[in-house]
Amino acid sequence: MSSWHVDPEANALVVEVVRDRAADNDVRRFVSRARAAGPVSVETVAAAPRTFAAGTVGGDPYYTGNVRCSIGFSVHGGFVTAGHCGRAGAGVSGWTAPTSAPSRARRSRTTTTPG
Repeated sequence: MSSWHVDPEANALVVEVVRDRAADNDVRRFVSRARAAGPVSVETVAAAPRTFAAGTVGGDPYYTGNVRCSIGFSVHGGFVTAGHCGRAGAGVSGWTAPTSAPSRARRSRTTTTPG
């Protein structure tokens, strides 16, 4: 299995299964249990997702001035963290991008998924 997410328009769980793992007993068991709980659709994908920033681990510390915050999870070009950990474009220290170049955290407004 690659991943799963909710399709709010269909009000269903979407399970993505890696093509060459579709017959795996654990995958089949997961899909079966998910279907017993509610509507599920299964999509086949070529490969599982990969992380964007090797070495960036959720929970690792970084600093904005004298405030210690922690990385939530990696995204392309940096990481996501809590909105209270600095203002938009604030410089950070104690963390460097995978290229070893200093990075800046970017804060944006919270978005919600309809449904």
